[in-house]
Amino acid sequence: MFAIPAPPTSFPHHPTFAAAAGTDDAHAEALIVGKSLALIGWDMVVEAAMFDTAQRQWKDEIAKE
Repeated sequence: MFAIPAPPTSFPHHPTFAAAAGTDDAHAEALIVGKSLALIGWDMVVEAAMFDTAQRQWKDEIAKE
């Protein structure tokens, strides 16, 4: 999740939020988050220990429900 610089009275699906989401600042934030998620995904693919840790944590959380 990331923040889009918008007026304090904005909320999703409101025209002011839609306008803020179309700005260069919002696009820059989206690119940073997208690249970060892609790199984490890559780490999961190439680092077995990281994948194993994440999988174990996920299974532990599911078991709590």
